[in-house]
Amino acid sequence: NNNNNNNNNNNNLEEIILNKIIIKESEENLTNLIKSDLDEIKSTKSIVDILIHSLLYVGAQSITHFTYYISKYLNLLRELLQSSECKLQAIQSVIEFWRLSSQHILLYLNKLYTFNLIDEQSIVTALLSTDTIAYLRITWPWELLRLIIRRNQMKLKLLETSSLEQDVYN
Repeated sequence: NNNNNNNNNNNNLEEIILNKIIIKESEENLTNLIKSDLDEIKSTKSIVDILIHSLLYVGAQSITHFTYYISKYLNLLRELLQSSECKLQAIQSVIEFWRLSSQHILLYLNKLYTFNLIDEQSIVTALLSTDTIAYLRITWPWELLRLIIRRNQMKLKLLETSSLEQDVYN
């Protein structure tokens, strides 16, 4: 019975959060709402799941819509996605939401990565987890890893170039 109560609370919370995002509620108000429910539910992971699913729902029209909503709620997302457990939950939420579209999984995970909401370690951990290891037979996980490696190689080159320029001017 207590489990049913939790499910009802989560369903109500899902509706409330989704509706707040649809009406473009301010980040501050949405943060306050979520923080008040965190005290009741005490599971940041479930809040992350609800929030990411809501953002994916409203951002499903296009990656531009998703980017808009990520930007609008960026501070809230950064606050919630501090632990590796919550980052993994965010990744799992994207994979679950877009499970029938590998292109969307790649695009939306890449967007979260671009905003530094998820990191390399979380992505690799998620891809090697028992829930997602079956996906390694298809291309999107490998493409995502390739994008991450390429982006890090470019960061290293920039750092090296920057370091060399400093040496020349010093």
